[in-house]
Amino acid sequence: MSNAIAIRPVSAVAEFGRTPTAEQHADTLLEFVSRPADSFRGLLDAATLALVVDEVQAVLATPPAGEREARAEIMTMIGSFPRQPDNPEIYCGAMAKEASRWPADVIREARRTIVRTLKFLPSVAELAGACESIQGRRRLLLIAAERMERERQRRETEERRRATAEAQRQAQRIAHHTALRNQFGELAIDAGDFDDAVAAYRHAPVSHPGIVSLADWLRAHDSAQAWAVALGRRAAVIGYALRLQRAGVVGLDFATAIAAMAAKGEAEEARRMLDRAEAGDPPGIGHPTADAVALRRQIGAALDRSACEAEAEAFQSQRAA
Repeated sequence: MSNAIAIRPVSAVAEFGRTPTAEQHADTLLEFVSRPADSFRGLLDAATLALVVDEVQAVLATPPAGEREARAEIMTMIGSFPRQPDNPEIYCGAMAKEASRWPADVIREARRTIVRTLKFLPSVAELAGACESIQGRRRLLLIAAERMERERQRRETEERRRATAEAQRQAQRIAHHTALRNQFGELAIDAGDFDDAVAAYRHAPVSHPGIVSLADWLRAHDSAQAWAVALGRRAAVIGYALRLQRAGVVGLDFATAIAAMAAKGEAEEARRMLDRAEAGDPPGIGHPTADAVALRRQIGAALDRSACEAEAEAFQSQRAA
C-alpha cells in the first residue's frame, strides 16, 4: 500500500533560484488567495507583485524535460529506495515517460519530495500527482499575484475617488461657511469648526423638548436659516470643549461649565477660555455638578431651538443697528 504525497506550501527542498521573490512571499500570496480580497490587509507593492508574476510565468513556460534527463532523475529516485522494482526496465520506462511530460526542475523537486515522504517506490500516478502538486502551487501563486495586483489597483482607485470626493466636500463646506460668514458675520462658524459642532450635537439629549434632529439642523444650516447658524455657533464651542476634555486638557467640570456658558449665549467668551486652556493657561472655572448627566442637560439647553432663534434675532438686530 502506498502513502499519499504532500507537497508542503514552502517545500524545504524547493528550488528557489528561479522564483526567489515568489517563494519569499508565498505565505502571504497563498493566504490572500484563500480569503475574500477586500478583507485582506498587507497587500504586496506593485513592484514586488510584478517580479512574482514574471518569475512564475517564466517557470510555468519552461518546456518539458528531455527523455534522457527524465530517465536520469528516475534512476536516481529508484536508487534512493532499498527495495528495487521487480522489473526495473519496465518500471523505469513508465516512470520516465510520465516524468518527461514535466519540466526538469519539477521532476527534481518531485523526486526529492518523494524520497523524503514515501517508504516505498511510488506508482506512476503518485509521481504524476507530485509533479501536478508542484505546478499547481506555482499556478496558484501566479493567480494570487494577479488577483492581488487587481485588488491593489482597485483600492488605489477607490482611495483616489474618496480623496476627490472629500476634497470636493471640503471645498463645498468652505464655500458654504464663507457665504454664511458674509451673511451672518460672527454668528456663523468657520468651516474648521463644523466637525466640532456635529460632535457636540451627537452628545445632545434626544429627549430634550427643544432639540431638533441632527438631520433637521444640517438641512436648516445648509439653507442658511438664522437659528441653525446660531445653533452651530453654540455647538462648535461645546464640541471644542469635548475634544479638549477627551484629550485630558480640561476636566469634565470645565467642559460642563463651557456648555452652560453656551446655553447663556456666551459662546465667544467660552471659546476664549478654551483657547487659553489649550495654550496651557486654563482659567479657573468649573461646574458644581459636573457629571455626564449635567453635561448633557447643559448641551440640551444650549442647543434648544427656541433659545437659538432668540439669539439669532438679537444678534441680527444688534448688527442692523
